[in-house]
Amino acid sequence: MRLTITALFLLIFLSACQAVTTRVDEKSQAELDKMGKYIGHSLNEIYIDFGNDGVHSIDNKGFKKVTFTTKKLGVKCRRIFFYDRNLVISSIKFAGCW
Repeated sequence: MRLTITALFLLIFLSACQAVTTRVDEKSQAELDKMGKYIGHSLNEIYIDFGNDGVHSIDNKGFKKVTFTTKKLGVKCRRIFFYDRNLVISSIKFAGCW
């Protein structure tokens, strides 16, 4: 009896973890689709959509980037746009954006 109850709780716990993983993957894919539309576009379009509070820097490999940080429900969302000499977005990176 005890083994059956333990197995039932384990099954419920694992299915709940799978549901969370699925939702995280869906939200990450939606964010990637949203951010992917900026690749190949001008840096000025980023400023129009995200405002002028971006922080410019150069990473350890020498790539220029601008970082926009927002906070939602206590979780920081960081969107990083890498750009070239012509101020054209070449790649993106994001973390904590749900």
